[in-house]
Amino acid sequence: MATKTKKNPPVNVSVSDTENVILTITIGNADIGGSEVKFGDSPDVLIRGKVTDFLVGKGAALRGRTLEITTNVLDVNPGTNKIVVTHDFDNANPSKSRYDDSVDADGDIYTLITSYVFI
Repeated sequence: MATKTKKNPPVNVSVSDTENVILTITIGNADIGGSEVKFGDSPDVLIRGKVTDFLVGKGAALRGRTLEITTNVLDVNPGTNKIVVTHDFDNANPSKSRYDDSVDADGDIYTLITSYVFI
């Protein structure tokens, strides 16, 4: 079992001062995994595991902060070694970021490291 790590450059995300930003992370292709979400200026983990409809915060409080997300995917689908991870933000633009990649063999682990800068 090998591990492949991919770190992406930060993505700027526009938010409205008055709207709550909600995050959902989806792991596709019938694979399994979980995520860890935290702000870059704090060691505290906001949520770990499955992330569905997580309230990140109100836009005014998020502006200027960076959200860091680490997602680990275990390739358990014997039909493909493709990996798909989607980050959906309600009340933010862009509202969706999809990451497509692959691992070399069945049972490999894929680690995706992303960050979002709220502007």
